[in-house]
Amino acid sequence: MNLMPIFWATGRGSDVMKPMAIPSVGGMVVSVLVTIFIAPCLFCAVEEWKWKRAQGRAGRQSPEL
Repeated sequence: MNLMPIFWATGRGSDVMKPMAIPSVGGMVVSVLVTIFIAPCLFCAVEEWKWKRAQGRAGRQSPEL
């Protein structure tokens, strides 16, 4: 958000700053998307895999008498 004024700037030096700000804003957007969507989905997938693996091991064990 702090880099947004650079996009609307028209003064001296703005032609140099705009190309520098674009990748910074893009990187921040991508990091937010990864944090909100990708990381939780990966965490849940790994936990579900662990749970299924543990359930499979419990089912294969012979009952002890």
